[in-house]
Amino acid sequence: GNTVTSSTGVTVTAAANKGTLGGTLILDGTAATATFTNLKINEVDTGYILTFTSASLGFTVSGAALAVTAGPPDSLHVATEASGATGGTPFAQQPAITFKDAGGNPTANVGIAVSASLAASGTQGTLGGNLTATIGSGQVSAAFTNLKINEAGQNYILTFTANSHIVNGAAFAVTIGSPAQIKVKTQPTGAKGGEAFSTQPAVSLCDAGGNVVTSGDGVTVTVAASKGTLSGSLSATGAAASGVATFSDLAINEAGTGYILMFTGTS
Repeated sequence: GNTVTSSTGVTVTAAANKGTLGGTLILDGTAATATFTNLKINEVDTGYILTFTSASLGFTVSGAALAVTAGPPDSLHVATEASGATGGTPFAQQPAITFKDAGGNPTANVGIAVSASLAASGTQGTLGGNLTATIGSGQVSAAFTNLKINEAGQNYILTFTANSHIVNGAAFAVTIGSPAQIKVKTQPTGAKGGEAFSTQPAVSLCDAGGNVVTSGDGVTVTVAASKGTLSGSLSATGAAASGVATFSDLAINEAGTGYILMFTGTS
């Protein structure tokens, strides 16, 4: 059991009973003692045992069992990607963001806020909902709940930021959703008493984000005026392919100001 100091040194190789042992695993000692300096194990667990072998001397010894715990936060990761996005409606699957240590293990960072934004990916939509999520007690991820993008398009990318750490999510698409509203595409102009407006109104059937819905059975729109007498065809139908209903001969008999047309649509 006495340390031999008369040898020219010893070459020792380190190995672990499980996981992946990193660092310098082979050490050429110039004296009787070989001291390792940068051994590391990535995965959090207990019961790790290091074994040290000197092939030249034919000796092997094992160290005491040790545990590897999570280290300080080193990087930000997307634990759950956003998906199932339709215009103006919260994503069906909301993103969740996790801090990890240098070994890739999730770390608990209660109270840290993660903010979401749109990366500059060539898309034109606006990110809405609660743009900040906080890691709660007993959790390792900040889970967003109601993020949404209004404009349909391809290759949207979300950027997440927390404590100077930044990570981008995977690209995803926002598709046109179910009919949720009607919008005036073309306003009426050129109105003279008893004559058809020179520019007739056109109305679109849109999803919650304002994207024109071009699927289904099309749109039928009826119209009424806030005052006076509105004449002409008070109902117009748009084909599903366009999602737009255009009126053709609306007119108001009495000259005046402040007329407002009110449209009601069904699909």
